[in-house]
Amino acid sequence: MLIGSSSSVIANDVTNSGGTITNNGNLYIKGNLVNNTAALMASSSTGTVTFNGSSSQEITGDYDASFYGTLKIDNASGVALTSTSTGSNQTVNGTLTFVNGLLTLNGFDLTIGSADPTGTGSAKYIKTNSTGGVKRSVIADGSTNVIYPIGISAYNPVTLQNAATGTTDDYAVRVVDNEPKNSVTSHMVNRSWVITESVSGGSELTVTPTWNAGDELTGFDRTNCAVGFTTDNGTTYNWKAYGNSTGTYSRTGNTYIAIGSYTVADKDYVSDNTIVTDIDLASGQTDCYNAVDTLTIALDQSVSVQNGGDATFIAGEKILFKPGFRSYSGSHSHAYITTSSNFCTNPSPPVAAPLSDTDEEDIATIADMFGGISNNNDLINVYPNPTNGSLTIDFLGVETTATIRVVNFQGGIILETDINKQLIKKLDLRFLPEGMYIIVINNGESQITKKIVKNY
Repeated sequence: MLIGSSSSVIANDVTNSGGTITNNGNLYIKGNLVNNTAALMASSSTGTVTFNGSSSQEITGDYDASFYGTLKIDNASGVALTSTSTGSNQTVNGTLTFVNGLLTLNGFDLTIGSADPTGTGSAKYIKTNSTGGVKRSVIADGSTNVIYPIGISAYNPVTLQNAATGTTDDYAVRVVDNEPKNSVTSHMVNRSWVITESVSGGSELTVTPTWNAGDELTGFDRTNCAVGFTTDNGTTYNWKAYGNSTGTYSRTGNTYIAIGSYTVADKDYVSDNTIVTDIDLASGQTDCYNAVDTLTIALDQSVSVQNGGDATFIAGEKILFKPGFRSYSGSHSHAYITTSSNFCTNPSPPVAAPLSDTDEEDIATIADMFGGISNNNDLINVYPNPTNGSLTIDFLGVETTATIRVVNFQGGIILETDINKQLIKKLDLRFLPEGMYIIVINNGESQITKKIVKNY
């Protein structure tokens, strides 16, 4: 079938079982489109296909219609990819334009080409009400913003940008009408943006979700919020920089090298577990990071506190400093295990053991928590002790593979690091408050403990 550039065709239901439409004019569909043959629309098509029925319409059939030219949604009752088991993912190779109504995906994906959809807004968007998502290519150039005009009960678009050092890939996105745990009642935006990628790895995404005032849970502070990422339904988050939202309302998170579910929370929300990465606190900047259980610093990207910067790390159980963490000379970094359930919103002063002798039974009790105490302390040399921050553990010529922990006298892990066949390990403890701590070195078979004193 050929529709010329100056021609218009008005159809009710369109059912295709073996033909092709070359549309260079206007095709108005009032009913459903049922396509049972691959590539219904010829790639040479430059015209417009408009769904403008008076009741809800469906795009269904066994194959992708593969729209070229312009696909226009102009139906207040909406257009949907079929909600039945028979159906197909669909592709818009040209431009998707909204005049009126929603395009609902149900369980199927919609792939959109390089042209951003037009006419989108509060009642004109792609509804990701089930497992179907919007799939687009995000080029790795560090400048191209790719918009996903999605929502369910409200319009909640998200914009992705891929760093020039990333890998161009196809990303599918859908939005969910609750935050990832679906149990939090305050200090969050009640939305999740779920992102998947066609080829695993290589992502360096900047993610900018958008929400409405009515999407915010009780107590949410949009003047001090951050984008968070989780792969375990909200048990562990990687939060990016906190700050004020922009517009109505959005916040940007940089730079994600993994994908999953994204959400927005304010500084008063404390995750069960928190990963801090890709942070660089400059002179004059102050920030605080916390977790109910475990706080991990610099897991896969660096965390730096520059001269004049001030960082505080608070956890309920343990704090793990990975090799990417660096606190520069002239900076202030404080880390402690809270014993009062006070976190960044109401931090309690760091508590360390006083600078006095401690009963050896206390050390034995804490050492038992990590596998017991041994009497082979003469196999290492720890210096200087007391220390102002730089601490060297010398294994006296023996290549050692072990886990090293710095523990306070409440049994909280302040720092944990692994070594592999090393003769010497240097620790930077400048972030610690003044007081006494225990070094616990465990190689899986035996354990060494040393008491150290940290001075200012």
